[in-house]
Amino acid sequence: MASARVFVAVFVLLMLGGRTGSVHDGPLLLLVSFDGFRYDYLDRSPDRVQLPNFKYLVQTGVRAKWVHNSFITKTFPNHFTIATGMFEENHGIVANTMYDPELREMFHLNTTDPKWWDVGGQPIWITNQNHPGGKSGVLNWPGMEVKFNNTLPFRHLPIYNKTMPYHERIDTVIGWFKDSESPINMGVLYFEEPDHTGHLSGPESKEMDETLDMVDKTVGYLIDGLKAAGLFERVNLIITSDHGMTEVSQDRVIELDRYLDPSTYLWVDKTPVTAIWPHDEVTREHIYTALHNAHPKMHVYYKEDIPAQYHYRHNRRIMPVIAVADPGWTIAQNHTSSREWNLYKGNHGYNNSYLPMNPLFVAHGPAFRTNLLSEPFNNVDIYPLMCHILGLDPHQNNGSFDNVAHLVKKPTSWGPPPSTPEIIGVAIGLLLVLGGCIIGCGIYMQRLERSESIKQAHYTNLGKAHSEEDGDLADKEPLLEAEGDV
Repeated sequence: MASARVFVAVFVLLMLGGRTGSVHDGPLLLLVSFDGFRYDYLDRSPDRVQLPNFKYLVQTGVRAKWVHNSFITKTFPNHFTIATGMFEENHGIVANTMYDPELREMFHLNTTDPKWWDVGGQPIWITNQNHPGGKSGVLNWPGMEVKFNNTLPFRHLPIYNKTMPYHERIDTVIGWFKDSESPINMGVLYFEEPDHTGHLSGPESKEMDETLDMVDKTVGYLIDGLKAAGLFERVNLIITSDHGMTEVSQDRVIELDRYLDPSTYLWVDKTPVTAIWPHDEVTREHIYTALHNAHPKMHVYYKEDIPAQYHYRHNRRIMPVIAVADPGWTIAQNHTSSREWNLYKGNHGYNNSYLPMNPLFVAHGPAFRTNLLSEPFNNVDIYPLMCHILGLDPHQNNGSFDNVAHLVKKPTSWGPPPSTPEIIGVAIGLLLVLGGCIIGCGIYMQRLERSESIKQAHYTNLGKAHSEEDGDLADKEPLLEAEGDV
């Protein structure tokens, strides 16, 4: 029985020790965004750019033809849509620059006050950390340094660092995954290119081809780093973007001063979706009347008349009047302000139904199928996809896993990991069953030993009695003992 107790103790220690430091033995996820990566950059002629690392991921993973991003097709709104699975009108980051009439304050790209961000949407890194054992690492993604329900990512940079070299970003995130004491199970990583080159040189430029080659080499560095760390076959890698890019030119500029006195409004967000807040003494009707039909390449809406499919009506940060430029056109306040935009040869923000605004989606890993080209889906669907991979209960969102379920392997070959309570329950159940078996075996062995002792005593006494009466019978004692061993 003592040996049985030792065995049980060792088993318990092994069970508990096997879980220590291995809370992330289940699926791992790395979400990567290359800002402004248009969906069809992957299809450029090999004479222009090769992109072997992207093509390797496509051949061994999944690719969507494109992703329907959200209106407006700007950086902060769409990155937060990817992270939360919510349309812009619901998560509240409706533009890169916003005015909140209730707060009476402006939002800019460096604003981190939770009162702007934590208004309904929950980014995936917080959803992950709300799950037992979940630890997230976020590097340069919009919202990284914001507290949601007073919670920050487990690992993150203190502030956005645009100058951090791309290879250093990758090394940092891989290091978070490999941390010996507190490894993350989810990483979120952001890169500024090819958006920057798209603005300065245009999406069809030679400079863009060179930047795409650099981005592909960055992906290759990421793949090599994951392989060297023993993570490539374990990490579910999603590479996507916020928007695409289209060409603009100096001769396609709409100047608002030609139609509207600049003293009558606040120009909140700029081209190509211009958000207008009328000054107190000016009615929105005055603004609308002045701009409506003012230019054939500019479409003006009252807030409540914005097309329903844009999901861009129901938020106080959406201005009473918005003006939307046709693709390739720029809305400027006047000739002086238009000089800023004349420096650009590419832009985004246009209607998300315009295909060049749509970004890429490529994924690889144990959860994903291989060599699959998917029909397009919405970027709000990426959040429930990530929750499925990590085995999380999604926060409220506008996406649907059903729209992306075809990307992942069937549950018979892969499924979300069991939750911590499930693991504990199974372990306790196994311990109880094993303990019962050991106790039962112990009782059986004890009874067996007692039975043998009784037989031994009986045969020994029997042999001694006969030996006292008849010496010949004493010679048979060893035989009787031998029979008792059978």
